Amino acid sequence: MSHSSNLDLHRLFDEFIRKLELSVNYDEDGVDFWYARKLQEILEYKEWLLFQEVIKKAAYAACSAGMAVEKNFQEIFTDIEGKKESDYRLTRYACYMIAQNADAGNKAIALAQTYFATLVRKQEIEQEREQEIERRVELREMSKKENKKLTKAAKNAGVRNYGAFQNAGYRGLYNGKTSSDIAKYKKLPESATILDHMGSEELGANLFRITQATGKIQREKVKGESAANKINYDAGLLVRDTIEKMGNTMPEDLPTAENIKKIAQQKKKLQKANDKDFKKVEKKEQRS
Repeated sequence: MSHSSNLDLHRLFDEFIRKLELSVNYDEDGVDFWYARKLQEILEYKEWLLFQEVIKKAAYAACSAGMAVEKNFQEIFTDIEGKKESDYRLTRYACYMIAQNADAGNKAIALAQTYFATLVRKQEIEQEREQEIERRVELREMSKKENKKLTKAAKNAGVRNYGAFQNAGYRGLYNGKTSSDIAKYKKLPESATILDHMGSEELGANLFRITQATGKIQREKVKGESAANKINYDAGLLVRDTIEKMGNTMPEDLPTAENIKKIAQQKKKLQKANDKDFKKVEKKEQRS
């Protein structure tokens, strides 16, 4: 393909994206959607009935894939030349399914497939990120509670040097590394709480280590600092051996995650701002 042809293709794609972005709408939660009749124009379908067939085909495919049809293909009615005519509010996923089920010989359809596939993938990545954050928050809270139980069990066993006791568990799981060694290895500040920078997989491994050490110390009524330290070390080592046998990534080599406390604070701040905006809109509606 010549250089001029490539330029023409890029220009065509840019113009097409501009049309789609100018036609996008947002609901009260800021979620984007498109009206089907406007999308019909952009995809160069001359007849509404033909485009409706494409919508139905796409909705059926979405249903077969386990997606909620009513949520993604919301049927509405709009005023056209004094008549109530059918229309749809389409999510980006619905638009993607329409592009996949439309006339592939149409240039506009090929461009739409590329555009909406990118949008859908971005949405999937964002959803995966949110799910990971939720798992991290839950596991971090659980690890705090279980660590308190472990500390209590260690105290009852006669442990006085809690720093050495905690590091015994880390050394077992992290191939001899203490908490400060792990922080340095993961390029974290010395003052960082390493559990706050762990992803869900690494937090899960540590949570299992903590609960198993607590259970054994309590069940066997262990007495003596050295005995408690050994149990904590062995619990970490057992989890590490399991990870290795399963062929999974060693905990020290798992990605360092953003501080979960910082993320939680940002989400809380954003929620407060959203609540404030909602109250403003609510008051405005009450006055009108």
